[in-house]
Amino acid sequence: MISNLGARRRWNRFSGDDGKSIIVPVDHGLGFGPSKGIENTKKIAAWINDKNIDGIIAHKGILEKLIYHGVDSKALMLQLSGMTTTDNEPNKKELITSIDYAVTLGVDAVSVQSNFDGYNDRYNVKNISLASEQTKQFGFPLLTIIYNANKNGDEAKLMRHYLRIAVELGVDAVKIPFYSDRSIFEEIVVDFTEDLDVFIAGGEPREEGELLNAISFSASLGVAGVSFGRNVFQREDIGSFLERVRGSLVEK
Repeated sequence: MISNLGARRRWNRFSGDDGKSIIVPVDHGLGFGPSKGIENTKKIAAWINDKNIDGIIAHKGILEKLIYHGVDSKALMLQLSGMTTTDNEPNKKELITSIDYAVTLGVDAVSVQSNFDGYNDRYNVKNISLASEQTKQFGFPLLTIIYNANKNGDEAKLMRHYLRIAVELGVDAVKIPFYSDRSIFEEIVVDFTEDLDVFIAGGEPREEGELLNAISFSASLGVAGVSFGRNVFQREDIGSFLERVRGSLVEK
């Protein structure tokens, strides 16, 4: 899917030997403040080297400190955008880090988040387009995290429109919300796995069985992997949970 040779080589670092990816975001602190499981970077470093974690997503300050703690053997993705949940426009994710800084950190990929709420579409389209052009210049793969915050409309139709925006603007991969309704999820992703690497998010901590069933179903539709944050770092036994996630991703 990725035509740029350098971007493709970097993106391959996020895949396990089975061709599927488990990426763990630890970028929650900017938006939500300190969270259980990622209170400080030393605690993150204690579990982030798990063999089943292929890559991580973080803001620049956390990445710098995690590299200091010795986790740079994992594929690293720099989150370029963000906003606090206390802002009066929390869905308007500002570009707060540059591609130049991604080069300085030596990361493997970058990501931007776009929460479409019906008022910020123009803003999101510009941000995605700008990030896409810059990543192409530097040979970085681009993941766009897409959420529908517009409650006035059909969920599947809106999400399909937003995913098409990602394709139109040259995005390499997308991360979309967890859907417990299989019919909605299938309607959203059909066709898009041909043009994008699609990842499913976990969101709020969920019951393990529900997650594993959703992973198995999504894998049958051709998704590239999962990007779970709280559903990983707020588990009591992270290692065994990730083993089961890996099994669900690759089961035939």
